[in-house]
Amino acid sequence: MLGVHTAANAFATVPAWVDRLGVRWVEGVSMHPPIEWLAATPVESHPIGVGLGVVGVFDERYSHLEISRSADVVLSHSLDGVEQPLLLAREDAGGRRTVYDALGHGSESYASDSRRELLRREVNWLLATR
Repeated sequence: MLGVHTAANAFATVPAWVDRLGVRWVEGVSMHPPIEWLAATPVESHPIGVGLGVVGVFDERYSHLEISRSADVVLSHSLDGVEQPLLLAREDAGGRRTVYDALGHGSESYASDSRRELLRREVNWLLATR
């Protein structure tokens, strides 16, 4: 399952959705600073991030999301000295894969070659067969 940007708030009152996605926007807690350019480097320890290099994107930087499931943080940003996950990837014991990608606010986000490559890698990882 791939959840992008507002997926964290799309079905916030549906427990099965929140459980599967593993992340939720919490009114009054979650926020984002003003939209701006972001340059972030994904971790090399996850297949999505291997060899990608810096992702440069004009987007919102979601912060203070509620994370309810253990997942690999593939991409993050720092807000007031605290790392905030932007991309979480998880594979359950049954082999179900889930990615939550907080980027994708508007068309400007997808104008970035590196952001589109990141999304392509997310989909490829989700669809990989074992």
